[in-house]
Amino acid sequence: SFSCWGDEYDGSEIIANFRLVSVTTGGAFVCGVRENGAAACFSPNPLARGQPPGGRYKSISSGTFHSCGVLDDDTLACWHNTQTDGPFLYVADHGQSRPPSGKFDSVSSGEFFSCGVRQDDGGISCWGRGQYGQTIPPSGVFSAVSAGSIHACGLRRDGTVVCWGNDDDGRLEPPPETSPDTSGAAFASITANGLHTCGVQTHGRVSCLGDDEFGQVTAPEGSFRSVSAGARHNCAVDQEGNAQCWGWNEYGQTATQPGPFASVSAGGVHTCGLQTDGRVDCWGWNAYGQIASHRGIFTSVSSGLFHTCGVMDGGSVACWGDDRHGQSTPFTGLFRSVSAGAYHTCGLWRGGSVSCWGLNEHGQSTAPDGEFIAVGVGLSHSCAVRTNGSAVCWGSNASGQSNPPEGSFTSIAAGWHHTCGLMTDGSVECWGSNEHGQVTAPGGGDERGVSVQVQDQPGSITSGWYHSCRIMDDETLACWGDNGSGQADPPPGRFTSVSAGRLHSCGVRRDGMAVCWGGDAQGQSTSPQGLFTTVSAGAAHTCALRQDASVACWGLDNDGRTTPPAGRFIAISAGENHTCGVREGGSVVCWGASPASRNDPPSGSFVAVGSGGGHSCGLRVDGKVACWGNDFFGEATPPSGKFISVSAGRSHSCGLKVDGKVACWGNDFFGEATP
Repeated sequence: SFSCWGDEYDGSEIIANFRLVSVTTGGAFVCGVRENGAAACFSPNPLARGQPPGGRYKSISSGTFHSCGVLDDDTLACWHNTQTDGPFLYVADHGQSRPPSGKFDSVSSGEFFSCGVRQDDGGISCWGRGQYGQTIPPSGVFSAVSAGSIHACGLRRDGTVVCWGNDDDGRLEPPPETSPDTSGAAFASITANGLHTCGVQTHGRVSCLGDDEFGQVTAPEGSFRSVSAGARHNCAVDQEGNAQCWGWNEYGQTATQPGPFASVSAGGVHTCGLQTDGRVDCWGWNAYGQIASHRGIFTSVSSGLFHTCGVMDGGSVACWGDDRHGQSTPFTGLFRSVSAGAYHTCGLWRGGSVSCWGLNEHGQSTAPDGEFIAVGVGLSHSCAVRTNGSAVCWGSNASGQSNPPEGSFTSIAAGWHHTCGLMTDGSVECWGSNEHGQVTAPGGGDERGVSVQVQDQPGSITSGWYHSCRIMDDETLACWGDNGSGQADPPPGRFTSVSAGRLHSCGVRRDGMAVCWGGDAQGQSTSPQGLFTTVSAGAAHTCALRQDASVACWGLDNDGRTTPPAGRFIAISAGENHTCGVREGGSVVCWGASPASRNDPPSGSFVAVGSGGGHSCGLRVDGKVACWGNDFFGEATPPSGKFISVSAGRSHSCGLKVDGKVACWGNDFFGEATP
């Protein structure tokens, strides 16, 4: 598990539960090898941590902006981030994540390059940026190598050290092997980072050289087992297992914690140590924190404010994302369902009781006794349906959200400050705040939602920015949420398609006519004449597929987003400010505002397409997914495998695989890309 302290981005402590056998710190992220050999990197900003490839790892080394690892078969795998902030700058691809083939004993990652010790001859190979010669190692037989920012050092098997690369401040001149108290000792290990190098001699003394602006070259006295060089500070583990750090300490990165430690790793402005019991302690700058992810097959999933929980096929609950209040740390056991709120979570046990975990300042995590059939969690309150059909709520009741009406319910859903329940007769009762009309469910009713009628049809549903719409059993439309522009006030009639945009909504009637309602400042709600099969609403424009297979678009068009190409289409998807469509022949074409790459889909035959904020993804006929456009968060870099559907969000994407697993990629700041 992780315990973190020091400078916090949001003033909170973030804890992620993992057991690691080794740990390494990068510029603004931490990577480690789990007990099962898998690689894991921690930081809620995927720009900072990158995504390690699959496989079992023997070791990992993280540089300022990328990481490399030695796999079980002794080959190398590398990955890199695209950007960090704080004390670090934008990162480009210099080849640092494309290692050479062959088998290696070890690897070390620097700023824009890496080096590894080959198995066949003990030589060193380096790759990446080499403007100072840091990727041109000397010949010889080596036992270890360590890469710094713009230099590297290697430990030869005879105990001597040789360095190469930039030598502006003497960092390439290894420390002397002897001194008045060394008795001719050679070096047992070396480490390089930033603008300096350190090594542990065989007698245990640490020697450093290079840039000493913050005292990072002035090592403490004593006997040490290992040392790790950070960007401007160093840390070492002494013979008793205590960690000692020195150098730059603006963010508490040298404020060591109690041990005993098996090893320690100094990063850019933070440090992590692996304790002998397998726990990892980190300290220093923590603007990104750690994100816990969980993979597997789920039977249900519930997304909270900044975290997500799901019931796995075996009945256990797994949570990931924000865990500042314990909302992502579920109980162990078998559950029927789970509901994730803002800062707390509740689960329905298979035995019928309810347990909650997370923030409890309003009593929202103190569930009542009894047997239940459903549970729903909101911002600071919770509700459940008992086996006799009655509803009970607990927690905050400032808006009446915890004061349910009498009646017999089958399910319940809690919002921020309101609650809705499905009655046994198919009607919906809502209560609590009605600031945005969220309590006045379709069919009438007062602000407490008295006897409002809405059938529980698990059919077409669409969510816009602050409102949602769905097609009911009788094919009428029901919308709820923000209605400042009339976007949640649909017209009467029977519909076959509906789509919610930013401030407007559109639908296709049973007779094929397209109709829109809500905001129309850009003409996005002024639909054209004709017969349509489906419609897709973007931010300020709309596109629809006509019955003759042509596409019509309307609304904002200063960038061509409402000027579709000619031809016959089988599917369309309107993104934030661009649109993509699948032609009858299977090719994809896009139009609208974007850099050229957003409107330059790959060749091939597709069956579906999804348009997001600045990227798009398509499902090929062979089941593979291809994405294009913005890739700042990795949202346009899909995993391998075969899928049956794909959906593009603003900066992340998800797809349903043929084996029932959900795979997501891209922005994972709140755990949205870690299903």
